Amino acid sequence: MQKNVLITGCSKGFGYLFALDLARAGFQVAATSRALDRLQQLKVQAQKENLPIKFYELDVTKKDSLKSVVQQIHNELGTIDVLINNAGYGLMAFIEHATSDEIKAQFDTNVFGLIAMTQAVIPIMRRQRSGHIINISSASAAGVTPTMGIYAASKWAVEALSEAMYLELKRSGIKVSMVEPGPYQTAFGPSSIKNKLTETAAKIGQHKRLQDHFLKDPQEVSALMVKIVKSKRPKLRYPAGFAAKAIFFLRKILPDSWFLRLEEVLFKINEA
Repeated sequence: MQKNVLITGCSKGFGYLFALDLARAGFQVAATSRALDRLQQLKVQAQKENLPIKFYELDVTKKDSLKSVVQQIHNELGTIDVLINNAGYGLMAFIEHATSDEIKAQFDTNVFGLIAMTQAVIPIMRRQRSGHIINISSASAAGVTPTMGIYAASKWAVEALSEAMYLELKRSGIKVSMVEPGPYQTAFGPSSIKNKLTETAAKIGQHKRLQDHFLKDPQEVSALMVKIVKSKRPKLRYPAGFAAKAIFFLRKILPDSWFLRLEEVLFKINEA
């Protein structure tokens, strides 16, 4: 039986790739974005390849309209077998410089939007007695880099929520997984990071230069996503890429003082 997969944040980056690769693998995809015109590139590619992708306008920060769109998707597809909570962005700033509005906006999308989507889909999956919720977390949930503390905090929240859902939903036949990517060559860098660094902050570790050293092809994460969706016994956590696996491993084996000292050296914090 064909699975129906609902994905948030499909206009670019991982969401764009997930939609294409899952459709190519034979899944019916409901691709969403906060504005339909942002899905135009995906629509053109899907038409070119004759892929089973439907397109919906859905803003994860608007809970009331979100519910009606999820219901529409369910009515049209018959089931929602997989939810991929991918929508998100990163605020790059010193904690002391971020405004309350910026912090709230970060959590509205990365955390509260994820909760709203999950709350809308869980009742459908409970009635089906099956389903799979996949939350996009980050390697930042293990190792926080300077200037990305607020973004990392939102992803730590995603980790806690995912663990709780794993336990709460297990007996209902609903699986929960997290994908935790490290740095990849996606639109997240240039357009999904809200950057308000001062010159002083920008000196910390020369953030972009360090990340560029580790950047990998995002197709690697999309291929992993296809395997996860196909899996009959998916795991809770999937660190994606060498950098992410290294961060999670070092966090487990090193005392906090050693791990944070390593970050100080890598990001040249003492030079700021």
